Amino acid sequence: MKKFLTLLLVIGILSGCGAKTISWEDAQARYEQAYDQMVETAAAYDSYSIEEFKTLTSNVINKAAEVTSGVKEEDEEGLLSLYKDAILLQQLSGQSNSIEANSLNLLCEDVQALIKAAYEKEKLEDLKDAVAKKAAEIEGWSDTNWALVEKKKKLTWSEVASHYEELKTATIDSLPYASELTETDLEGYKNTILNNYPLIKDGVLEENQTNADAVYEAGLALQYYMEGLDSEDAVKVYDLGEQAIEYVKSCYGKPITLSDYRFEQIAAGAEKWTLSLWNELIKLLNL
Repeated sequence: MKKFLTLLLVIGILSGCGAKTISWEDAQARYEQAYDQMVETAAAYDSYSIEEFKTLTSNVINKAAEVTSGVKEEDEEGLLSLYKDAILLQQLSGQSNSIEANSLNLLCEDVQALIKAAYEKEKLEDLKDAVAKKAAEIEGWSDTNWALVEKKKKLTWSEVASHYEELKTATIDSLPYASELTETDLEGYKNTILNNYPLIKDGVLEENQTNADAVYEAGLALQYYMEGLDSEDAVKVYDLGEQAIEYVKSCYGKPITLSDYRFEQIAAGAEKWTLSLWNELIKLLNL
């Protein structure tokens, strides 16, 4: 009888040990370390395709559906994997300013809250419902939606420097004589800069390189025609051209070297330039 009671006691102790759960306080440091790790991982990607985003998002949604209240030691690897996926998704999609990126961010926030609640042995129904609701919306996206968060490889200045050397020569060689210019021509260069520069502000991709080229060419033209003209307006226009070129380079990741760089301020002022400014400059060019 005594042996039987001893056996029951041992079984009870072992059962109690097996049922022990881990608190959020005990686990928090591991998650903070995982967060830092995934921020670095996300920053190392120069591209992340639509299909990669879909796969990562599905992993987060499917793993989140399996989370239960109370975390044992054997559960932690799976939860850490879910957490890392959620942080990676949040970091990668967060590089877009789209509504879709915001939806993914909210999904990941709910997943992080779900993981913490599991450690704290809270009821998970409301959080799981929130995740499921957002998942249903996201799973209905078309590739058009996913394209708004897709991370595409940005071109670097070192990759395109030779292209712009050639473009500079070709542009200057093809410019018409100053005597052939009209006010509309000069204003057209300004408008080309103003219309195209916002399209490359987040970096230059293969698909928008033509916009960068247009800004660069127009900037060169304004510099070329305004150089040496003794006029306050000519200096303003020259500065727009010079700083537009510097802006293009910066969009390729090249450090800005102009000491008085203020391109966007100059561009905003150029919106208000009137036809009389161009008339005066045409007169100067024809002297």
